Amino acid sequence: MGKCEGGKKVCWVKWTTVCQPRSKGGLGVRNIKVVNLSLSRWRCLQPDQALWKEVLRCKYGNRIYHLLNPNEHFWRSFASRWWLDVVSLEEAVGLNWFNREVMRKVGSEANTRFWLDLWVGNAPLCLAFPRLFSISSQKEAMVGDVWVVNEVGGAWSFLWRRNLFVWKGGLLENLYVELEGWVRTEREDAWWWKLEEEREILG
Repeated sequence: MGKCEGGKKVCWVKWTTVCQPRSKGGLGVRNIKVVNLSLSRWRCLQPDQALWKEVLRCKYGNRIYHLLNPNEHFWRSFASRWWLDVVSLEEAVGLNWFNREVMRKVGSEANTRFWLDLWVGNAPLCLAFPRLFSISSQKEAMVGDVWVVNEVGGAWSFLWRRNLFVWKGGLLENLYVELEGWVRTEREDAWWWKLEEEREILG
């Protein structure tokens, strides 16, 4: 620590340490940069037609309206410094932090991706059932493209690039189990914080 003009010098601590929870030796101070980046990513998921979001869509495509995969760096060569910070949020806080805390509530199935968005279970179906996803012909399909309405309500209709092996039939059965309980409604699809979901259940 040392001395300066008869007094002790200030003992500086890294900001990353200050922002750690007290249980981990920090002071529990919120990292404002991370909070702002998180809010920016959350706003991208909302259905409003803000001009700044339209500018982002024109530059980076419709992917801005979905959860960002930290491993997708297809925009690296032309992205702004701010957008790179938004995309790299996971690196600042922890692997897949933001994506773990939000989920998709599916009602009318209009704009929720069946395999790629988190809307049932604890992970996107492409991660929960990677072998089925690898042979799917509907990788970018919306829930409404896979759910076919019929006279008794509806049923799941999957398209595969090749016939399923016997052992993959067991995976398909598990997928059907994962999808049990979902009911189509007229409510628009929307993103939710999982904490809000828990509060709704407890309330």
